[in-house]
Amino acid sequence: MYKNHLLKGALLLTAAGVFSRIIGFFYRIFLSRTFGAEQMGIYELISPVLALSFALCTSAIQSSISKFTAAEPEAAIYAKRRILLTGLSVSFVLSCLCTLFVWREADFISDFLLKETRCAPLLKIAALSFPAACIHSCINGYYYGIRKSFLPAFCQVFEQCFRVGSVFLFWEYSRNNGVAFSINVAAVGLVIGEFASLIAALAASWLHFLKQKYM
Repeated sequence: MYKNHLLKGALLLTAAGVFSRIIGFFYRIFLSRTFGAEQMGIYELISPVLALSFALCTSAIQSSISKFTAAEPEAAIYAKRRILLTGLSVSFVLSCLCTLFVWREADFISDFLLKETRCAPLLKIAALSFPAACIHSCINGYYYGIRKSFLPAFCQVFEQCFRVGSVFLFWEYSRNNGVAFSINVAAVGLVIGEFASLIAALAASWLHFLKQKYM
């Protein structure tokens, strides 16, 4: 039974990952052709800052939630919920501090670390996505722990679709109304995608715990 859950979960996450990568592949082509290679390069420069921020705020916490949740008996729903809320609270505080730091020090990071002053607006916008990303990552960690991979897989695809869809809608609006947009719109799309994934994760987890309460 455990092996079947593991296999199904692995296949589901692999399929979601492949699908998201395909969307991302065409999305990058769209950004490159729309904003040019130089603007695309500026956008890519913020990736290490985002990856480092995510690692500091939630990577270890997500893994811990999965590990401790999996170690609890199946019926210990209150213990599992406490693990999730504890990890989520710590991750949320860290993500808010990280958002504040990146927002305030965006000029310093851009000038002295990335060596590109035009990265500052991108960093300020992208920093707003940290709390949302951390919360739904913790929820995903909980679902990994209870061996239910559908929600993490769904959130991955949902986030990517909202990110790409929102940027495409901005582009359509700018083209039809003669409004000029910079690559900053890609960072806005990142924030929209993360918050869309957050809403889906919160709704699913609320329904999950509500169902467990009345079982």
